[in-house]
Amino acid sequence: MDLALASSKFAGRVHIDRNALRRVAMDLISGQTEAPQCNGRVIVAEKSEGGLSALFVGFVQPLYACLDVSVASDLIWFAEPGSGARASLGVLDAFIEWADSADHPVLHRYAITDAITNPDAIGALLTRRHGFRLVGGLYEKGL
Repeated sequence: MDLALASSKFAGRVHIDRNALRRVAMDLISGQTEAPQCNGRVIVAEKSEGGLSALFVGFVQPLYACLDVSVASDLIWFAEPGSGARASLGVLDAFIEWADSADHPVLHRYAITDAITNPDAIGALLTRRHGFRLVGGLYEKGL
């Protein structure tokens, strides 16, 4: 069994095709924007025994056509329950490092469901420790 479902209650009934997952991730990125300057990235953290520990699918695109500033955001940010902060924040850190390699400022905006609905959730605490602030329904950092 591939990826995260290997240890879930659905393991016997569901199979994830890695190539199909890549296609879905790329479709998500390409469907997000028509801007030719949009770039996407898929980052995966795998368990030492195999399988998915965390997944991040995100994109960077111009914030506004009149500014030399980009916005980075997530389309999918998943961590297998019990995978720990290292895996879940590791994929975020890898994406931020890649996005920040641009030669202009990047505003990071990420949706973290439990962190938005519960400011005391572990996702909220870890995100704030990473320098993010809650702005409306998104966590932001940069600029």
